[in-house]
Amino acid sequence: MQADKIFKINHGICLKCGGCVAAYPEIFEFDENQKILIKENVEIKSEDLEKIKGVCPVAAIIEK
Repeated sequence: MQADKIFKINHGICLKCGGCVAAYPEIFEFDENQKILIKENVEIKSEDLEKIKGVCPVAAIIEK
């Protein structure tokens, strides 16, 4: 499954702490304004969905 088709970032509550980028640099990245982005065309396993969402301290990683 493609990560950018499964998840989105709720930027209204995102702290920009970078926990998701540190834990999953293959999925998440910062843009030039320190906004968290989900990389395009990154494949993830369905069994990893909850673990990936759980890395965010304010639950800003949400399923589409």
